[in-house]
Amino acid sequence: MAVDPWYDLAVLKIDASDLLPIKFGDGQRAKKGQIVVALGNPYSVARDAKASASWGIVSNLNRHAPRVPRAAPEPQGRPTLHHFGTLIQTDARLNIGYSGGALINLQGEMIGLTTSYAARAGSDKAAGFAIPIDENLRRVVELLKQGRKPEYGFLGVETEQLTADLRRTGQHGAVVRRVFPGTPADRAGLKAGDLITHIDDQQLFVTDDMIRLIAARSPDMPVVISVLRGYQSGRTTSRQLSAVLTKRFLRIVRPQYGTAPEPTWRGMRVDYATASPDFAALAATFDPANSLFVVDVAKESAAWNAGIRAGGYVTRVAGENVGDPRSFYALVADKETDVVLEMSTAQGSTRERTVSP
Repeated sequence: MAVDPWYDLAVLKIDASDLLPIKFGDGQRAKKGQIVVALGNPYSVARDAKASASWGIVSNLNRHAPRVPRAAPEPQGRPTLHHFGTLIQTDARLNIGYSGGALINLQGEMIGLTTSYAARAGSDKAAGFAIPIDENLRRVVELLKQGRKPEYGFLGVETEQLTADLRRTGQHGAVVRRVFPGTPADRAGLKAGDLITHIDDQQLFVTDDMIRLIAARSPDMPVVISVLRGYQSGRTTSRQLSAVLTKRFLRIVRPQYGTAPEPTWRGMRVDYATASPDFAALAATFDPANSLFVVDVAKESAAWNAGIRAGGYVTRVAGENVGDPRSFYALVADKETDVVLEMSTAQGSTRERTVSP
């Protein structure tokens, strides 16, 4: 079993051999006006395993999850990825209890997983939402089935909306307000003031589009970023920049959960520096492209006895730079002697630690 609050999804294993799995369709091929059927258990009244059905049409695509009022408590740790515009909207009646049911097309294929957003928001009973069955959902489901925690891509920019005047001229995209040093965006050559118009071949219209498209990709995935530079001065040049993503830090209340063991070395577990909650401070003190965040250290382990603690950063391993966890574990896997790690803090102080076998 595994749980991912950022994707609003969990996978449970049922010990049964006589079940017929539903066939996944393609939610990305859904069209406005298409007839769909929603299956669920309204108000949890069914006790015979027979789902209720409602029907309607696909009302819209790439919709944002309803925003939760700031004064309201958020026990499920919103926002999720779906607050950046992923959802299928349907007018099929989705009462409380339909969440987690199938949204199917007339071929009997599941094209969406219904959510609880409409019932929780309560402002528009005719609007229901479903997470589309697309390439990203399939990726997340496969990882959860393995008991692993999904990871989401990170580029390393802050963006802002294009002005209304420029939108009226036909421009589209997200304006780069800030580029974090040492991130994939910085290494790709993005600059403040650039207008990002496409990620790979997908157009951007608002800043949420960029967050959604980048987060839908996994770390270490290459992307092509189409950029307009100098568009405000009238000396516009277009560029295509290549970047390899790192990992996004998820600001969620409920943690991810997975049953698969995570890799460790001598009692310590590391991750991308960009997956650190202190990443913004980190970027100002040392290079996140050549550092790793220490996520956890087991007490009384070799790493613990060497003085390494969670929250620190590994900047060199046996004299070598390393910037991603896979490279770290590969580098230290066959070492049977003492290994010297150069460690840093978010404040910039550095110290060597010798980790014995």
